[in-house]
Amino acid sequence: MPTDRWQRIEALVDAALALPPEQRSSFVEQNCEGDEKLRDDLLAMLAGAGTVTTLGNLIGEAAAMMGNEAAQNWAGRRIGSYRIIRILGKGGMGAVFLAVRDDDQFHKEVAIKTLKFEASTTFALLRFRQERQILAALEHPNIARLLDGGTTGEGTPYLVMEYIAGENIATYCRDRTLDLAARIELFCQVCDAVQYAHQKLVVHRDLKPGNILVTADGIPKLLDFGIAKLLDAGADRALETATGMLLMTPDYASPEQVRGEPISTATDVYALGAILYELLTGSRPHELKNYDPVEIAREVCETGIKAPSALGDRHLRGDLDNIVLKATSKDPARRYDSAGRLAEDLRRYLDGLPVLARPDTFAYRARKYVRRHWLGVAAGAALAVALGGGIASSLYQAHRAQQRFEEVRSLAHTFLFDLHDDVARLDGSTAVREKMVRTALLYLDSLSKNAGGDPGLQKELAAAYQKVGDAQGYPARPSLGRTRDAVASYRRAAEIHEAAARRDPAYRLTLGPFYTDFGNLLRYQGAYDEARRTAENARDILEQVTQAHPDDGRAQRTLAASWCLLGDIDEERFHNSRAFENFSKCDALADQVLTRWPDRDSLEMAEHARARVGTSSNTVGHLKEALAAFDDDEKLLAEMALREPSNPRFKRAAAVLAQFRSTVYYDDDTPNLGDPAECLKYSRIYLDNARRMVETDPNNASARLSLAIALFRLSFPLKDIDAKAAVESAKESARIFDELIAAGKNSFLVTSRRARALRRLSEALIAAGRNAEARKIVSEALSAQRSIASHDQNDLREANLLALTLVDSAAAAESPEMAAAMLREAEQISTSV
Repeated sequence: MPTDRWQRIEALVDAALALPPEQRSSFVEQNCEGDEKLRDDLLAMLAGAGTVTTLGNLIGEAAAMMGNEAAQNWAGRRIGSYRIIRILGKGGMGAVFLAVRDDDQFHKEVAIKTLKFEASTTFALLRFRQERQILAALEHPNIARLLDGGTTGEGTPYLVMEYIAGENIATYCRDRTLDLAARIELFCQVCDAVQYAHQKLVVHRDLKPGNILVTADGIPKLLDFGIAKLLDAGADRALETATGMLLMTPDYASPEQVRGEPISTATDVYALGAILYELLTGSRPHELKNYDPVEIAREVCETGIKAPSALGDRHLRGDLDNIVLKATSKDPARRYDSAGRLAEDLRRYLDGLPVLARPDTFAYRARKYVRRHWLGVAAGAALAVALGGGIASSLYQAHRAQQRFEEVRSLAHTFLFDLHDDVARLDGSTAVREKMVRTALLYLDSLSKNAGGDPGLQKELAAAYQKVGDAQGYPARPSLGRTRDAVASYRRAAEIHEAAARRDPAYRLTLGPFYTDFGNLLRYQGAYDEARRTAENARDILEQVTQAHPDDGRAQRTLAASWCLLGDIDEERFHNSRAFENFSKCDALADQVLTRWPDRDSLEMAEHARARVGTSSNTVGHLKEALAAFDDDEKLLAEMALREPSNPRFKRAAAVLAQFRSTVYYDDDTPNLGDPAECLKYSRIYLDNARRMVETDPNNASARLSLAIALFRLSFPLKDIDAKAAVESAKESARIFDELIAAGKNSFLVTSRRARALRRLSEALIAAGRNAEARKIVSEALSAQRSIASHDQNDLREANLLALTLVDSAAAAESPEMAAAMLREAEQISTSV
């Protein structure tokens, strides 16, 4: 059979399989008029196709046995290390079989996709080879994996895929009556998988519920990259043209697909929007009846999609309407610019934050209307002038005032969320971020006076204050180091959040995560009592929320984070056993969440929890367990970096992990293995990353603080190997701390860590035989520490350690009288602790 004949058959078969079985015959009749042989071939191929939705659809739902003698002959056959069990589905170009690997190494079920011998044209082989190339590049927990591939002895190409036993995502949500939040959480995982594919330069082109299976564990898996397109320059252009318009599913196809125009990642975003529409409403966005080309073109390219809430569910009104309509805009430029941004907006909705999607403005709709109906508008304008301007003027002024309000709010929203979040991903952007957020805040503050209690605007204000606080001085994030200002901004955000929660109990879902962030900020400031109360409030709220909404993965993640925060507070107050218990609770919950919702946020939570279990194990002396936890953490970080290779956050996290490892090998504050050389190796990794952070973003006080800490940590193992170099490292650390304090960045975290830097400097000086200098440095540090020693146990403990270091310096100088005096002071301070 000629190649072009098979190409047309394949395209028509895929298009027909996308339709309900009862509509396929009429579709074939309409598209094969005048070609009886083509019609007969198609009807024969479609007979008994059942629920198969494309030729390459690796569905996990077992279709009924087809009764096809050739297919039955495959049962029991071996392909490589695999034995065929039964057929799962078939089409005009090939078939998919359930098989099992039953050699001596494994016994595992797989799905094997084969290409029929008679379909092995140049085009079909190209497409099959491209599918294998695409799948080989995709390694993601929400994408069905390619396991193997090759050619049978008869020359038939095949792919061995992960077998997914599950239900399509729409059926899964419906049959389990998942609540709104659970459906959105599930869908966000699909968006994460699509975003990953796009980062690998792959557009799926046929996203639909049938290509997304959800396992019994609640994990969605994206299938069938049989018609996916490679976006790199080496992609086969002939293949791209041949797989044109008909290789799609009309219910989820974008206007540009239907028109046969070039496709892009925006095409997949549209399909995701159409799937989301169905998950939220139970209906498809287009009202297709006959599926003929004229109807498809009219409905998809011209007819507007109804807002999801118009189908009767008032809970969808507002943000979710806007999100779905933005994703399914007929203009690709007005859709989300990526699947990841669509997921981010949905997570904003779940977090009670303002979303990026906004309803079309009056000005935008007016411009579009004028372009379509310019002649009628011109005539109407002339009539309006003839009628006079009194009423029109009054209406115009009222409309203009409202329009001005919305435009200013939209501008602030753009600065605060769209542009800020883009800029935040760039290194060196700290100062710019604060200016952007402050500008937005000025707009929002002025608007709030005339907002009439608008709850949406109040949410934006609270989010704005929190973002200002982050840029001002949140130590764990790129900031300007003004922690007191950050706390003040967070307190303003807390007032707004708490007022909203009093009005609407459902707002607790937003209040709980905010309290977790706020408690962490208070911990960094050394306000441990208030930090603990805030963390306990977060935990209590989130436990109530998770009991009421057990399918809300985001709430479960944040609950885990609250347990970790409690562990951090306990660890810094030397309640080590209680800290270990809290971190263990956090880790167990984070592991459960990752198993059920294996998305990016869950992976980050699990990584953080594993790291904290490792540090806590080190503190209580379980060194083997600490290193094992760090090994697990390293694997999680590698998976995170694989998903987002350009994100610098994961390199920084890997450096912090190296610093955690260093203390297991050598440290004087915690149990250790007594190996300064190994400690030095990991300390250098942490230091190198800190230097890169400062070079990239000199205004980032958090990065400078990290560098100062890395330098004094390095000096400790270095003093036993190269005392002179240890002195220089600790001196540089002390200098950076002095610069931070001189610039007004004298937070508790800075002043307390400066004392440690001076202690490390004095220890290095003692190791270098410079005892007089050591006594001078440690005396200065002890004098400063005495003045704040009543602040907290950390301060008292550091003062005690400084006094003991002075004892060491006196002993090294062979001055028994001074050593005895310093020992008495150390004992006095120890009694206080």
